[in-house]
Amino acid sequence: MELIEIFLDDYPHYLEQLGAAIESGDDATLAREAHNLKGAAGTMALREVQALCLALEEMIQGQQMEQAPQTLARLAAES
Repeated sequence: MELIEIFLDDYPHYLEQLGAAIESGDDATLAREAHNLKGAAGTMALREVQALCLALEEMIQGQQMEQAPQTLARLAAES
């Protein structure tokens, strides 16, 4: 299986985990999943996905989660 196929198979799982973490307010899971997805996207040179994950990480650090659902929607649109 090619790396891109693995990434595409895993992408819905990342989105699901990010969504559940946003909904429940689980910042630790959100940070972990955003970081993991950012790394995987970097391997695939998917700069927009990386940037959106970085934005989520920065939201968590700044405790400004108001835009997290919109950022997740943008990530979903990248699939």
